[in-house]
Parts: sequence; structure tokens; C-alpha cells
Amino acid sequence: MGGYGKPYVRGLKQSTEPYVKTFNVKEATPLTIEVSSNLFGGAYSYFVTGMGTKNKKDPSFAVILTGSDNNPIPLKKVKTIIKGGVSLGGMSGLPPWESESEGIYQEMGTQYIETYKVDVPAGDLKLGILPQNTQQFEYTISMGND
Repeated sequence: MGGYGKPYVRGLKQSTEPYVKTFNVKEATPLTIEVSSNLFGGAYSYFVTGMGTKNKKDPSFAVILTGSDNNPIPLKKVKTIIKGGVSLGGMSGLPPWESESEGIYQEMGTQYIETYKVDVPAGDLKLGILPQNTQQFEYTISMGND
């Protein structure tokens, strides 16, 4: 079992302080942390870059894990996934078969997912996540072996 949350970065201003989730690990265990941006970019995509994704900057995360002694526990990034959503036209109000062939595919958004692994001691831990270039993000904390 693990924790799950959907914190929101308020407004369009990028935060300078990380979101912090405190959780307890009953015994030493392997930990997997997954952090992902919102697939469609929310208001960030609309207000900062317009409706399209052409000028959008890639989301990124500064992820920090600290132990009960407040010392950082080094995380190992083991995987990055880039996931996209594409529409077959129709955003202009016209059916896809009536759109110009060169503009038939419309990228709706891109989601970035980063996975970290680490062995942790028992005790209280703090996960800090500082998002950049995304208005919404999700995290998953998985305890134990896969």
C-alpha cells in the first residue's frame, strides 16, 4: 500500500517551495516513487502557451526524500515515460474527414512520468516535490517489492 495525491500549483505562477508529503514506513523496505504531470496541462497550457502545445516547455520535477533525521536519502531515477494524447481532428468543429489532411492530427497534451527507487529505513519520511512547467501533478508512493 502507498499514498496517492493530486496537489495543485495555484494559479500560473510556478512555486518556489516544494509540496511535502510526510508518511511513515513501519520497517525497512524498497520504495518506488512515481511523479507525473497532468496529460492535458490544465490552465498552464491554455494561458501560458495558448491552446496548442507547440511552445510549451516540458514539465520537470525536483524530487527530494528525507529521513526522520532530516538528512536527504538519495533517489535513483530508473524510468522516464513520455505519454501523449492525440485527437483525429474535430477541434475546429468540423468532422475529421472534412479537415485538411495536413492538420488532421492534433496533439492534445503530453504527460511526463518519472519513476524513482530507493531502499529506506523504518520511520517517518518526507517526500518533497517541486514541479516546473505544469499546473497539476500526481504522485504515487509504493512500499515493498514489485
